[in-house]
Amino acid sequence: MAQRRSWLDGWPLSQAPPFRCCARARGLVGVSAERRFAMSGLHEPAAGAAAFHIGTPHILSLAPLLGSLELVAEAGGIAALRVKSLAQTDLLIALTESELAPFGFSIVTPLDAGCRGGHVAISHPDGWRICQALREARVVPDFRRPDLIRLAPSPLYTSYADCAEAIARLKKIMLTRAYESFPAAPALVP
Repeated sequence: MAQRRSWLDGWPLSQAPPFRCCARARGLVGVSAERRFAMSGLHEPAAGAAAFHIGTPHILSLAPLLGSLELVAEAGGIAALRVKSLAQTDLLIALTESELAPFGFSIVTPLDAGCRGGHVAISHPDGWRICQALREARVVPDFRRPDLIRLAPSPLYTSYADCAEAIARLKKIMLTRAYESFPAAPALVP
């Protein structure tokens, strides 16, 4: 009987009594490794906990996904988020060209929206130092060697005002030369 029980909670580590399910999921992954492809009509479970392995995600593991999918649907779906993403990256590109070009920034991201993902990559010789200054200014960039600063607004929760504010903070960093107080290269050991 013990081999046919499936524990659906944290017992015995949790204090709650176990919820027992007598019907174990049977599938290819939970079969004994030696007999996995035997195509036998008899289920030959693997030893120990491996007998409970299944090839698809557990329902309880998928439950949180439902909430995130509801948020995406509420926002109008993936297509609407892609439209907003392109509009936000268009805005970042336009503001970079108008506000940051005099400071030596160049846009590396394709200008054609059909060739662009959800981020804008800009290049500057002091990219590493500028990224550190942006983080201190509460803007979260992504640095790529040798000199790329990537800004990636998430269309689900980033506003157009947030995009404009990020460029305004970057411009202030350049005007005040705040980036110069950071090391010129990343540490070898973080």
